[in-house]
Amino acid sequence: MTPPYAVGTSLDGAGDAPGAWRLAASPDLTAFDGHAAREAALLAESAGLVFATLDDALALQDDAPGRLRGRLDALATACWLGPQTSRIGLLPTVTLTHTEPFHVSTATATLDLVSEGRAGVVVDVSTDAASAAAIGRRAPAPADVVWAQAEDVVEVVARLWDSWEDDAEVRDLATSRFVDRERLHYVDAPVRAGDPAPGGPTGAFTVRGPSIVPRPPQGRPVVAVRVPVATPADDPRLRTAALRADLVLLTGADLAGTREAAALVREAAGAAGREVRVLASLRVVLGDDDADAQRRAAELDALGGDGAPAFVGTADALAEALQRSATGEGGWLDGVELRPAALAEDLPRVARDLAPRLAERGLLAASPPGATLRDRLGLARPASRYARAQVSA
Repeated sequence: MTPPYAVGTSLDGAGDAPGAWRLAASPDLTAFDGHAAREAALLAESAGLVFATLDDALALQDDAPGRLRGRLDALATACWLGPQTSRIGLLPTVTLTHTEPFHVSTATATLDLVSEGRAGVVVDVSTDAASAAAIGRRAPAPADVVWAQAEDVVEVVARLWDSWEDDAEVRDLATSRFVDRERLHYVDAPVRAGDPAPGGPTGAFTVRGPSIVPRPPQGRPVVAVRVPVATPADDPRLRTAALRADLVLLTGADLAGTREAAALVREAAGAAGREVRVLASLRVVLGDDDADAQRRAAELDALGGDGAPAFVGTADALAEALQRSATGEGGWLDGVELRPAALAEDLPRVARDLAPRLAERGLLAASPPGATLRDRLGLARPASRYARAQVSA
């Protein structure tokens, strides 16, 4: 069965274009109070979009003229948005390099609980000195080292999610037992060594667990990894995505430019005995007609362009392009993350103009009550590995 096409969006500052915050319509989107993120999330949800990502990083954005600097913590914001939304999946970015696996596990499990099964996480790494200095825990390390460690961290996090069996809470008033301790498990999961910097912490460590948070409603929240289309087959980021991700978000190309990368990702996951959902991550600039879209794109470039690939055109044209990309009948993608160039203008156009056209084409389906993010992505709910071991024994 072909998995459902997944259409999501990003809620990053004033938009994906660096100069979007300078537009007259955007000042409210740069306030650090969360209300703009809430309104954007509710708009995306009302349009039927499947998920929303929230970007994050450990260091300030580059101090370049005209660039927005500063952001809210993505995971904390997602936990705040969870109870205020009802259908849309929430995937904050978490940098694994300087963040303890136990904290990542408990925080994302909490997000899944407060959102009633709509949590995910976009995992990332850090190689820069500024991020390392901001945290002060370890020296920076190269990409091959931190992605190898990220592979281990995601496994540790998943084991911690599994460390409570689904029925571990017994709430037995007669015996005063809240939890059946036999259904809680030590994970003893290792994270490999590999910090080559002099003076930095070295050596592997082991996370024992169990978690302090019950098993998430989805069993395991959805894990996503961003993979640039130019990533070679032997890159450790691709390996991490193939072994650990549920979603792979392809960056750095237009829709047509993701075809070969999508095949590479599927091949790598298949070699590991896994299937992943492969989506394009695409900046969009929409207009009433082509001329209007081109005018808006030029305005954004003048306010601070970065040369990133973007779709510039009408909602009709974008709907046609997305349908061509959909898996089946020559398609190659399982969905798309639409990154509004200017959140104040492009997200309303996605909701008003694009979403109905995608629904007409069968690319955007209504969410049934109580559907989890895994349900909407066509991903099975995994059983706890520890419960399976007990049953098999």
